[in-house]
Amino acid sequence: RPDVDTLVVYLHFGTETQTCPNARQTELVDLLTDAGADIAVGSHTHRLQGMGYRGDRFVAYGLSNFVFNAPSAPGRRSGVLTVSATGRRVDGYEWDPVSIQNRLPVPLTGAAADAERQAMDDLQACTGLSSTPDRAPDPATGRAPDEPDQPDEADREG
Repeated sequence: RPDVDTLVVYLHFGTETQTCPNARQTELVDLLTDAGADIAVGSHTHRLQGMGYRGDRFVAYGLSNFVFNAPSAPGRRSGVLTVSATGRRVDGYEWDPVSIQNRLPVPLTGAAADAERQAMDDLQACTGLSSTPDRAPDPATGRAPDEPDQPDEADREG
């Protein structure tokens, strides 16, 4: 852990065709993030599974398929996940949905993309994850890392 700025773990796990993570997935993600992983991403289920924050760590349980002969409509739902991080801090993420057509991912746009982003957001309900990071206060200042500095009373003009 001391030798890397950002630790990302990519896992092949989960129960095929399930859209919610199983107990073993959540246990493993808890172990990995507690051990120092900043980002944990999984695949294997051939379905999308929810994503979000476990505290200040980012987790995506299942990315579904990408270049694949997906025989069912749920198996053709996929996307491109982009996570940005600065050191241990996960700055944010974007989910750009695609539909697998003729074994290849095709980006969705407009209302179709909006509907798939909402469907991905809805999958978060069974994950125990949050849509926003929980940033613990800095022990030295008592402020959250995103909270701006406030001038002291003596510095204020008045």
